[in-house]
Amino acid sequence: MKAIKIFIIMCIVLLSINIMAQNVGIGTNTPSKKLEINSGALNQSGLRLTQYANSTTEVNVTDVFADVLSVTGLAFDNIGNCYATNFSGNKIQKISPAGIATDFVTTNLNGPHDITFGPDGNLYVSNYIGGTISKITLAGAITTFASDFSNPIGLVFDMNNFLFVVNNGNGQLSKVSPNGASVTYNFGTGLTSPYGCVYNAANDKIYIANYGADEVAEINFLLGGAKATFKSGITACTGINIDATGNLYVAQAAPNKVVKITSLGVVTDYATTTYPFDITFNNGKLYMANQTINKVSVLNAVSNFLAVDNAGDVVRVKAGNLLQTTGQPFPISWTVAGNDIANNNSGSVGIGEPAPSEKLQVNNGNVKIGANAWATAADNKVLKFGDANYVTIGEVGADDKMEVKANEITLKAVSGNVLVPDGNVAIGTGASTVQNKLQIGNPPGFSGNEIAIGNGTQGMSFSLGTTASIWYSNTNFALMPANGTGNVGIGTTTPAEKLSVNGNIRSKEVVVELANWPDYVFDKKYNLPSLKNVEAYINEYKHLPNIPSAKEIETNGLKVGEVQTKMMQKIEELTLYIIEMKKEIELLKLKNN
Repeated sequence: MKAIKIFIIMCIVLLSINIMAQNVGIGTNTPSKKLEINSGALNQSGLRLTQYANSTTEVNVTDVFADVLSVTGLAFDNIGNCYATNFSGNKIQKISPAGIATDFVTTNLNGPHDITFGPDGNLYVSNYIGGTISKITLAGAITTFASDFSNPIGLVFDMNNFLFVVNNGNGQLSKVSPNGASVTYNFGTGLTSPYGCVYNAANDKIYIANYGADEVAEINFLLGGAKATFKSGITACTGINIDATGNLYVAQAAPNKVVKITSLGVVTDYATTTYPFDITFNNGKLYMANQTINKVSVLNAVSNFLAVDNAGDVVRVKAGNLLQTTGQPFPISWTVAGNDIANNNSGSVGIGEPAPSEKLQVNNGNVKIGANAWATAADNKVLKFGDANYVTIGEVGADDKMEVKANEITLKAVSGNVLVPDGNVAIGTGASTVQNKLQIGNPPGFSGNEIAIGNGTQGMSFSLGTTASIWYSNTNFALMPANGTGNVGIGTTTPAEKLSVNGNIRSKEVVVELANWPDYVFDKKYNLPSLKNVEAYINEYKHLPNIPSAKEIETNGLKVGEVQTKMMQKIEELTLYIIEMKKEIELLKLKNN
């Protein structure tokens, strides 16, 4: 036995010596390196260390809830319970985190389609066949929240707690007030058989899976709710949702996949599945309703830590996509020499940008260039970073278009300079010292188109034209139209009054300065009209004396101060009539007694 052990040890030693002197091949009989691994097929990894192995979609699709019948909509509460609409069964199912399904609501539903939680903590469900929106408490109490919709399908709340409803039948987007009493239909005209929707509070837009047009539509409320195409070519799109960074995820029923669309419109395949319908987020994970197979799935993104491929993807270090080089032999793509890393191919480099348009493009991040990274005059660079906080834009030297040194900014134009030696900026003044942080023209004289922000006589002021201005001083803010005779408009470019507002005004109090308040009615010399004359006037003109008619109000609007004064006059006259009537009643009582 001892002799056998010695023999084995000797063999291992001889093999080790041979390996040290030769090359080792895995998948190849002719290795050219100390260790060469050949997968034997193009675009396949020769060496791969992975957390999950899924090179197609890089997303692991797992069924978490089965036997969820005819599921079209999903919503999660804050403890992980899933609420799913059963379209054909006219009910809502509740699935616990452990996967136990129970019937949550089984009455007063008619084709329940989408489901979402409202800001009040209640569930809201669109009844596709019934044309209504149901509100359901977590105790299961159901009421009708709003009605008269055309095959309502997608639901979403905005940041003001208004509920938006996608009408599949007439291709419109409805807006419902928080109490369900008011419904508006004039948004997003031009939709074609739309399905799901999602709201982006960052830009106040609603994105809709516009199924019939094979697109993701965009409703921009900053532009009055107009419909536009955000991304075309998204065929048979049904469900849609958004993550915390603004990426859209869209379910495509016919291609049986989920795609990811960045805020810049870049589309990538995210996951492959069977007839995805609704998609929603819960605790950062994307859940999907698979209607035809009666399941709910969760999509887990996976990452390759290291992949060294024979061809195709050459190097992929993917703990969060730190480095990925594809389609080029490694020596041509990236070169490492000492502490230097260089890319000498004809493409571009993107950091935070999957489709760079420049040689180097950085999105959603900062770029820092340290000191002494500067060019010489002969280089004729567009951008120069030099020592002593010195920056130039344009040709280096006397013709620099912009110079920043210490606290000084100099902008050089074709005619004249802008010099700011004291920390302020002056444009168009020709002065070396200015009194405002930003001065255009000659404030505070307001002789031209000027802006003054800082220590001017009016604090902050904008001069528009020769006399029109906007200014702030101490605690006051003022708009001064040209010559003091112009008007100010909000929501209108043709104001007819000193202030014209095309829309609603909300205020805790409105003070109207008035003269001749009608207390003169209580003067004994006041000639109180007889009720007989008032009655005759009403019969003839159909409104009170001295009060504008409905037609006048419709034509000219209601002048609050004037009408309030006249209304108070009528109230005081009415008070006098009541006092007279009381006296007559007391007199009649006395006579009867």
